[in-house]
Amino acid sequence: MASSTPDISCILPRLPQELTKAISHYLEGSDLKALRETCSAMAWAIPLHFDRVFISANSLNIQVFKEIAANETFRHQVTEIIWDDARLFTGPERWQYKDEWEYHGREPDMIVTENGCPKWFQKGSSTSDDDWCHPYTFPVADNHMGLAECWDYYKPLLEDQRQILAANADIKAFKYGLQRFTSLKRITITPATHGRHGTPLYRTPMIRAFPPGFDYPIPKAWPTAPMNDSGEW
Repeated sequence: MASSTPDISCILPRLPQELTKAISHYLEGSDLKALRETCSAMAWAIPLHFDRVFISANSLNIQVFKEIAANETFRHQVTEIIWDDARLFTGPERWQYKDEWEYHGREPDMIVTENGCPKWFQKGSSTSDDDWCHPYTFPVADNHMGLAECWDYYKPLLEDQRQILAANADIKAFKYGLQRFTSLKRITITPATHGRHGTPLYRTPMIRAFPPGFDYPIPKAWPTAPMNDSGEW
């Protein structure tokens, strides 16, 4: 007896290329990657496409940026450069914390937790109970890394950032990209790339590479002068 279940095959790889492009335009990069990994037919039907690239004071972001700029296919697709102008905190850069360290008469990096992690780093984590850092409540994820593990991962990021800024490597890569991206229409400079914990504004290569549960002080907007006690600027 013949089966009553119809033979349903995937029609996506057989759609006209124009329709496939129109559909993929509305999908996130992670969804496109998942589709491409289902089979070779989907990988052929949905080719890699880069209309936006990221650059910042991070070697991984710069590496991906330059590789796309060097590719004879991908470089013509890029229409926007997102310059992540955020800087990872290297200490208690918020003015209220500086006052606290000065009051105690100690260097910020000398004030540490039981795990040997600087106190300013703990204060900037999503689990901190400091209202200056986090006016909202953030639930602790099941896969949340320990404070010491987060600090161990964070330290090489700081050193990488220091070396990039000292060598102006991000600026040099940016100039290279300007020469290579023939379809470039827009350059967006933002300090808000990291967004909030768990919800970045842009998923840059650097942020995508973070291990699950990584917690760190989120870089904030460009610094402004604090308000005085009377509430005036």
